[in-house]
Amino acid sequence: MLSLIAAQTIVSSGTLGPDRLCRALISEADRLGITLDRDLWQPAAAIAAHGCKPGSSFCLDLPPRLNEISREIVSELFDALNWAAPSGCSLGSSEGDGALFLWTLTLEAQAEAINTDPISKWEAKILEVPEHWLSAIINGDSSGLSDEDEEELNAFEQEELSDGWNIASYEEEGSFSHCHDASPYGVLACNVVETLAMRMKPQA
Repeated sequence: MLSLIAAQTIVSSGTLGPDRLCRALISEADRLGITLDRDLWQPAAAIAAHGCKPGSSFCLDLPPRLNEISREIVSELFDALNWAAPSGCSLGSSEGDGALFLWTLTLEAQAEAINTDPISKWEAKILEVPEHWLSAIINGDSSGLSDEDEEELNAFEQEELSDGWNIASYEEEGSFSHCHDASPYGVLACNVVETLAMRMKPQA
């Protein structure tokens, strides 16, 4: 399921209509192999059936009984999908577009999805790196680092980011940590950022 979620994160876009949301969420449950409770599926399917006429953008009004419970049913569908999803995955609306509903995955979940996908050409790992190293690693700008910092960073990169490994993405906010992936290279407790490193799988 995790690789299916990672491969297709967008579930619905462009509308808050309960008919289309119910159709999209039922379809997503089917795609992921999630069985919905009958008490939820039946009203959700009924709401979905009162959608747009074929070939038309005009949507029929929901019957009063279904209209009263439509928001609750949509909310319960989201809850059911989130409950069944693997750890590190959550389904919700985009911060920039309230009518765009998509799966978000933590970096750990992304790495697991990559590493467990049998047809993936990539492999991934999570690295916690000092926040003050980030510009040097991502942009090649080490102007703010001391000579000692650069020595520690070079040792880290030679060990952790050689052989084709590159940082693909990182968390926006760091957190203070006493133990992290730069600790073996002499870096003491500091603010660290979780990063996702990836490389092409070596040829067998």
